[in-house]
Amino acid sequence: MLRIVQSIDDALELRDWFHRQEVVALDTETTGFDIYSPGFRIRLIQFGNQTEAWVVPFERWTGFVNELISRYTGTFLVHNAAYDIAALRAVGVILPWHKVVDTMIAMRLIEPHRAAGLKDAATRHVSKAASASQVDLHKAMRANKWGWHDIPIDFPLYTYYAAMDVILTARLYESRACQEGLREPLYRLEMDVREVCSSMERLGMRVDVEFCFEKRSELVREAEAIKKEVEENYGFSLTSNGALAKWLLGAGVPLTKTTDGGAPSVSKDALEEALPYTGGTPADIIRMALRVRKIQKLASAYYENFINLSTDGLLHPSIETIAARTGRMSIRNPALQTLPKASDPDAKEVRRAVIPRNEGEVLIGCDYNQIELRCIASFSGDPDLQRAFLTADEVGSDFFTEACKVVYDDPTITKGDPRRDGVKTLFYASGYGAGVAKMAATAGVTVPEMKAISDKVFGRYPGVKRLMKACERSAAENDNWIITPSGRRIWIDPEMGYKAMNGLIQGHAADVFKKALVHMAHAGLDELMVVPVHDEIVLSVPWDAVEDVQQIVRECMTDRDHVVPLLAEPSPGALTWGDIDK
Repeated sequence: MLRIVQSIDDALELRDWFHRQEVVALDTETTGFDIYSPGFRIRLIQFGNQTEAWVVPFERWTGFVNELISRYTGTFLVHNAAYDIAALRAVGVILPWHKVVDTMIAMRLIEPHRAAGLKDAATRHVSKAASASQVDLHKAMRANKWGWHDIPIDFPLYTYYAAMDVILTARLYESRACQEGLREPLYRLEMDVREVCSSMERLGMRVDVEFCFEKRSELVREAEAIKKEVEENYGFSLTSNGALAKWLLGAGVPLTKTTDGGAPSVSKDALEEALPYTGGTPADIIRMALRVRKIQKLASAYYENFINLSTDGLLHPSIETIAARTGRMSIRNPALQTLPKASDPDAKEVRRAVIPRNEGEVLIGCDYNQIELRCIASFSGDPDLQRAFLTADEVGSDFFTEACKVVYDDPTITKGDPRRDGVKTLFYASGYGAGVAKMAATAGVTVPEMKAISDKVFGRYPGVKRLMKACERSAAENDNWIITPSGRRIWIDPEMGYKAMNGLIQGHAADVFKKALVHMAHAGLDELMVVPVHDEIVLSVPWDAVEDVQQIVRECMTDRDHVVPLLAEPSPGALTWGDIDK
């Protein structure tokens, strides 16, 4: 049954129906996905169960909708609750998190390797025709050149599409898969994390727009100068992949990778792999090509997006709390998750665009000290690897330096020793399941050199290899699933069993970080939290509260329930994210 609220009598019938339901599915149709844009509006709101749907023109019945939601004592079923809760809040209607069950989070927990959109999940678990209304509507929108902001709200296909969303949500909720997802040990944690991150999205991240304009212009000028130099001196366009490949091959550069079409690849990976075997002018050309690509991306993906996405300097990043199969989070609009680490000077400059949210505040940051490697050390049971971490912590040294001393049997090695870089690359890359060739490219050495480092490290710390094999075997024996200590289910591609350890470590690190975020919010820091990136949380803190906040953050993030403790030390206050000294 589909009912459209058009009169007072319809509204009264909906109210009577509403309070007979123990659970009500809810969904909204809006003018677009940017909730914080000036013209954002909710056009329709829908309520329903497995067989009935009520479609309400929102702007005409806003007060009535607010009353229904505020007085309802049952449970709302919402697929992607973060969006609908934020959309309603933006127009003055508060949908409390504690009243909501999010069927999308349930599906992501039970099927982390599959698309979790409503139509995708419903097609698998409700009906293969679940997406039919969406297909028909999109055809009509294209034919009439309508967008979500101007499609007539009484257009029958639009109304039917809106109604089907709540019916599908209610039916998906009753499915066996969704109910299993709701019983997953981490469902409650994921809901709490989603609420914390939605608060961060709403409060926003402040950027220095003038600084962004200046830095974007600098990078554009630098890129143009490099391209002009190559064009004038070598006679080809540096941004033409075909021309670049032809020139490099003519200069004897070993391009071993190919594109899907069979042409020589000049991708970032291909160029980085070739660089250790290349010298002179060809090496300079590779470096210039990589440099141009990098700074063009920084100029457009970060500085330009900071400018375009901000309103009076405040932007609202989209935080996807279960973005990866492993449960790791990511940031979109802007894509902070792909921003290189702060050790990269260019990335550090990008971070300088982020400033305190309010006057009289400073930024502090806190991230975990090598959380993945510490987890590997604890889970591997390798006493020497564990001892290297514990010794570094005890004497205030650096793990990679301590490990390097053992690997090379040289107690005089310091942090500046070049051998340390190879060991560091080996540990990090192996944790991600990378092969020797990829490690070599990352470290800037040849494959034989990296193979020698690999043999030394794994020979000295055999527990790492044992853990890799144990995880691969466990996945193979459990239908390609790895389970973290917190109960997170991670699906491993059967053809990529070598990534099983990475799945375990990344998933566990995600669990640890998410618990810490919730602990911080419960400790009263929710209004100060700005954005979580990788294993770091950035906070905007009144200058006179820095020491108190640092202590709370330290306590919330430090985890001593492992053989090798997971440590986190907050930074001092700084006036930009890039100036945070950790």
